[in-house]
Amino acid sequence: MYRIVFLTIVLSVLSLTQIACQSGGSVVPETVSATPAASPTPLALKYEDLVAGDGIRAMWGGTVTVKYVGKLTDGTVFDQGKLDYKLGDTGVIRGFNLGIGGGEGVEAMRVGGKRKVTLPPDLAYGSTGDGRKIPPNATITFELELLKVQGGMGF
Repeated sequence: MYRIVFLTIVLSVLSLTQIACQSGGSVVPETVSATPAASPTPLALKYEDLVAGDGIRAMWGGTVTVKYVGKLTDGTVFDQGKLDYKLGDTGVIRGFNLGIGGGEGVEAMRVGGKRKVTLPPDLAYGSTGDGRKIPPNATITFELELLKVQGGMGF
């Protein structure tokens, strides 16, 4: 019951937003299509689904287990491993969260999925870099594999 009410509210807000943008003459930026191809979102995050998962969808607030490889644009690996964390945690860079959990034009991953995300500096480590292996204003990529999802707000 609560999910139906929630969905009704979300759809109403989206409809009103679309009407407001159309009547105000604003241009709405193009969003990512559902097809597995590298496409820019309004935030310039690019993603490509290498393998479409068929398991549980990643859900904000849930705990995810993800295998990852982080690379600079020249191909240098700056980090890799397996991470368990709460999706949406502010201790993780914003683009990593969006790449897995979706939002702002990006589809959420499903367990078993593999994705390559390219993050501009404002969704990664910004103008300061990370002080070790990532220089200031670096565009980075992550190859992600979603292994597990537990809990969260899904519908």
